[in-house]
Amino acid sequence: MISALVRACVERSTLVVVLWAVAAVWGLRAYLNTTIEAFPDVTNAQVTVIGQLPGMAPEEVERGVTIPLERALAAIPQTLSMRSESLFGLSLVTLTFDDGADALVSRALVTQRLASADLPPGTEVGLAPNATPLGEVFQYRVTSARRDLTELRSWQEWTISRHLKQVPGVADVVSFGGFLEEVHVEVDPWELEATGLTLEDVREALEASNVNIGGGLLAMGDQALTVRGVGLAVTEDDLRQVVLRADGGAPVLLGDIATLVRSHTPRMGSVGYGDQLDVVEGFVIMRRGENPSTLLDAVHERVETLHRDILPDDIRLEVFYDRSRLVDHTLETVWHHLVEGFLLIGGITWLFLRTMRGTGIVVVVIPMSLLVAFAGLHALGVPANLISMGAIDFGILVDGAVVLVENVLHRLHQDPELDEDERRKAITRAAVEVATPTFFAMAILVAALSPVFTLERVEGRIFRPLALTYSLALGGALLLALTLVPALASLLLRPSDARAEPRWLVRVRTVYRRAVTSAVRASWRTGSVFGVLFGLGLVVAGGLGSEFLPPLDEGDAVLFVEMPSSITLEEGQEILRDVRVRLLAFPEVAEVMSEQGRPEDGTDNEAPNMSETFVRFHPPETWNRGRSKDELVEEMRRAVEVIPGVTFNFSQPIKDNIEESVSGVRGQIVLKAFGEDLDAARAVLDEGKARVSMVPGAVEVDLYRDTLSPQLQIRFRRDAMAREGIRPAELGAHLEAATLGTVATTMWRGERPVDVRLRVDPEHRSDADRIAEVPIRTVSGAMLPLRALADVAVESGRASINRENGERFLALKLNVSGRDPGSVVKDAIRVVEQGVHVPEGIRLEWSGEFENQQRVMAQMQVVVPVALAAVLGLLGWALGGLRPALVVLAGVPFALTGGVFALAFAGVNLSVSAAVGLIALLGQVALGGLLVVGAVQARVDAGEPRAIAAVEGAVERMRPVLMTGLLAMLGLVPMAVGGGVGSETQQPFALVIVGGMTTTLPVALLLLPALAGITLQPAREVG
Repeated sequence: MISALVRACVERSTLVVVLWAVAAVWGLRAYLNTTIEAFPDVTNAQVTVIGQLPGMAPEEVERGVTIPLERALAAIPQTLSMRSESLFGLSLVTLTFDDGADALVSRALVTQRLASADLPPGTEVGLAPNATPLGEVFQYRVTSARRDLTELRSWQEWTISRHLKQVPGVADVVSFGGFLEEVHVEVDPWELEATGLTLEDVREALEASNVNIGGGLLAMGDQALTVRGVGLAVTEDDLRQVVLRADGGAPVLLGDIATLVRSHTPRMGSVGYGDQLDVVEGFVIMRRGENPSTLLDAVHERVETLHRDILPDDIRLEVFYDRSRLVDHTLETVWHHLVEGFLLIGGITWLFLRTMRGTGIVVVVIPMSLLVAFAGLHALGVPANLISMGAIDFGILVDGAVVLVENVLHRLHQDPELDEDERRKAITRAAVEVATPTFFAMAILVAALSPVFTLERVEGRIFRPLALTYSLALGGALLLALTLVPALASLLLRPSDARAEPRWLVRVRTVYRRAVTSAVRASWRTGSVFGVLFGLGLVVAGGLGSEFLPPLDEGDAVLFVEMPSSITLEEGQEILRDVRVRLLAFPEVAEVMSEQGRPEDGTDNEAPNMSETFVRFHPPETWNRGRSKDELVEEMRRAVEVIPGVTFNFSQPIKDNIEESVSGVRGQIVLKAFGEDLDAARAVLDEGKARVSMVPGAVEVDLYRDTLSPQLQIRFRRDAMAREGIRPAELGAHLEAATLGTVATTMWRGERPVDVRLRVDPEHRSDADRIAEVPIRTVSGAMLPLRALADVAVESGRASINRENGERFLALKLNVSGRDPGSVVKDAIRVVEQGVHVPEGIRLEWSGEFENQQRVMAQMQVVVPVALAAVLGLLGWALGGLRPALVVLAGVPFALTGGVFALAFAGVNLSVSAAVGLIALLGQVALGGLLVVGAVQARVDAGEPRAIAAVEGAVERMRPVLMTGLLAMLGLVPMAVGGGVGSETQQPFALVIVGGMTTTLPVALLLLPALAGITLQPAREVG
């Protein structure tokens, strides 16, 4: 069948070329429409439920909102885990689903279950946007030279965000910073007492006095008029005229007992920029599965429209973060390395073949196979990314074409006096000779990658696109080698192109013949030399560090700042301005923005004492002080750590979000202590912190968000309340209005709603003593101070409460610096197990990046042997027996040592990326072995003595083995040694291939002929 395909392509070469030209156009269109990400989206489908109960402490939020939500959401199909966090006035419950779950179906199931949750009155529940931790793709400030922060926030809230949400692919636009306008009705409690009214009376009056009424239709002659009663308040003066009481005398108006002021929604956070304390920002969140490049292009167009047609001339959107910059930088890195690899492949091919036509036929396979890969990715809906694109080895893609073109030129050189018909027949015979081995060689390469398809969760989302892209490109290269390459050879190659071997290659062949002859004659000595090499490789491998993945350099940095839990929002703003000014003193820093606390919609889980401070750098090529980014970050760390009472943690925006999404904690390594008694859990983790801090390489070791915050606790005295006939709920409602305030009604300014909040005036809630004197009306009508019904005191309570799968937990987090994470984890686990006493009721569990690495390595122990069996089966099929196949596989361990040596020499840890490189290298080892052992077996079958067959077969295949090996190695050299944004994730993969080929070539050219010379038998004898 393969031979028939090759013959047909040679005979109808013009048609084949035309069909592939059409396919190229289709592939180019697919490339332009394929989603390209800077970094693969590694998180499973997640649904976050946001429950807001304003004014409630974390303990009440946990009991009243979080636990009922957890019970309602338990046992939803395909749920992997459920985490929750209870904060002041906010509950976040996050469900993570397995790989096969559909995000939209999962959201629908969660929505259905929410209806069964028994929640307190006033609880607002909704779902977070259908996005991922990588969803924040566009961040901007709203600026104006003449408008205040309240007006800017109104434009952002009601105009800018509305237009940006209309962009296809946008999940949400979050507004943060500035002041969300409200009108506050500040009641004097003593004036209220004098009128005999309560706060509830005022709230009801406000609600009843701010309405429009529909009266149906009124017929007047031939017309029907719509009856509309217009009673909505438009200005604060309208509200002042609200009648509170009008029985038996002059009416009591709202303006008589309250002051109306233009204010804002109580804030739990703010945004600072540079030396500005407060700015207004917005950030665009991308819907899960969207193409960031396409979406951002549309966002840029909509921003231009806003500036040109909608916003006042003085209001501008100043871009702070744009994901397209990272995408562009990573793509620039990838394409730069790919172009260098392409040129190296072309140069090496020409060096061996010495014909531009033959070289052109080989290198045309590279862009064509890439277009095939993009066509497949687009059809499957799989995005391309930095890792999947950067791992493509052009040298491996052209292996089949190189073998075929080399054999065609070899045959044409043997008989240069051919007419046109004989030339075509010679090309057909030469192509058919190597078509079947080429097919099996490429099939073996794909089979070697099969373990990567079995990876799950985080590692699967990272490397399955790589394996799929590689397999599609290899499949395209195989199809091209069997169709387009023979067709182009028929159209372009002439006997004049088949020149004699270059003199340098003749000299190499002469030297090689002597070397392989010695290796075959002294086969046991040859085996011993390679055995020593293998043993040395085992020693070096034992000394390698380990990690899950090398960190991706995103270009910018994020600084997580944690201040004292009791700090006010305003004092925190001053500290963060100091942080930003210190960072801006570095010439490499372009901009700094701080997000303190959380926005009003509850889409974040930060408290006012916490901040994410984003640091944008100038392009590295403009840095003139000779510092690396790591050195710069360390210097910045020293600059801010002098601020007393504040802790700092440097990370990167995407990395930071992914860590928290995967383990629920920001940190590379996490130790969780589960148990209902959080004080006991804290004692265990404090002991663990003291020991883990002494582990070399462990940095930023600290308990995660285990802080106590001061609370003004008003403990009801039930006996006193019972005597006065007051229920706890009634007193609680009064307190809420007296402190936080309640939204009584809503005014409208055009299309913009403005809430009207009822609360006690600031003078009577400025401290604990004043609040204790707030008058409360009893059933009898008497007025008593709050202290007569409750004890008012300042005490401590938890700032947040974390839960996972229905259990409370605290966490100890740490990062790694100056050492490989695998060794740090091993030592940390050892010191905790040996020296930390865990009391009954407390359970410890380690998680973080290393958990993913352990899962991958355990899975590899199962699937790699299966892949080896598949490779062995294909080799046996191609070589016609099990014995030659076993000879090829016997060389694999020796060949892989080169990859280990390369990692050790470069100081790179063994990671999943490197492990995938070793798997890919397995296919290349099998390909070289197939060429050599296949040639030797053919000569043995023809009756040659084994020793002579081993030498002559190896010499015959020297050029294609050298070419395929050097091409595979040099195609990835730019990625192995190059830099640029995003190159870290490619480097281990490329290093393993490049280093592995340095030992694969000696194994294929020396060890395998020696093994074949003592083991192979004629096929008839084997039978």
